[in-house]
Amino acid sequence: MGTLQNGRSFDDATPRGFIRRRAFAQALSGALSLAQGGGVPQGLWRRRAAFLALMGLFWLVSGAAQADSPYVARGVTPTRLYTIRVAEMSGPERTLIGTLQGLLAKCCEEQIYIRPEAGGYDVWLQDLVDRYGVERIDVTDASWLVSHFQSEVNGYLLYQTGDDSVNAATSLAGLEGAIVVEASLEAEIAALGLPLIQDLRGLDEAWVLATRGADLNPNVVMEQKEAFEHSLRDYAVLSNALMFFDGNSAFRESVLESFPPHAAVYGWGDASAGEDVFVRTASARGHFTIPADHAHNLAPLSGFPII
Repeated sequence: MGTLQNGRSFDDATPRGFIRRRAFAQALSGALSLAQGGGVPQGLWRRRAAFLALMGLFWLVSGAAQADSPYVARGVTPTRLYTIRVAEMSGPERTLIGTLQGLLAKCCEEQIYIRPEAGGYDVWLQDLVDRYGVERIDVTDASWLVSHFQSEVNGYLLYQTGDDSVNAATSLAGLEGAIVVEASLEAEIAALGLPLIQDLRGLDEAWVLATRGADLNPNVVMEQKEAFEHSLRDYAVLSNALMFFDGNSAFRESVLESFPPHAAVYGWGDASAGEDVFVRTASARGHFTIPADHAHNLAPLSGFPII
């Protein structure tokens, strides 16, 4: 198992660093308690907790003085967003476009916004148009988006549905400047002239840690089920972060132990034995958990200021 190198650490020695860390812990704890109170159904409190925790995290690290926070990757502020509905893409296309989102947020004012069927994302999109002057262009073809932005892509990483290779590919996409392509789409993508950077079929997150762990973000890790096609994947690419899922296993513990204390664990773990189980495992190693497995468009949204 590879060991991550801690290239940057949280500033605990200063009053500001201590206050920020304590404020976040209190905000997150309060958000979870508030969302769980009053007999609110579990699914609803999780969604509320996710929203409050993420908004609290972005607020704590927003502003020029905190722009270099090790926990929040910030993309380029978009001036034009090409939007596409989730329903207008196949599962593999959603994964492809989600990883393309993350790459574009690293470099470009023209970016992509995925429109889920629920969750208020159209309201936020309209707010970006009305308040920030973002130009909105609606498209219906994922292939057109890949063709339009192919000059910003170095190539593609190949994965296979049904094994762990989609998380392995997502973990390396930001480092390689590559989109993540399922085997069923390879011929179409290759026809555009994009080169294959690496075939990751049959490989998993353990292989990524052993071979590229030192290159990954040492302060952030994404815990996401392979079946989640695009949510959070854009932000993993922007963050150059490991994405993995292995239930409440010994491998999960080894992943958490490979990160320095105070790492942020975005996503959500295996709740089959209770949500406290995977949260406690992370907390025991000094990490904090941010519910974000259903988060969409974090890469393009990260470029806007918090008011």
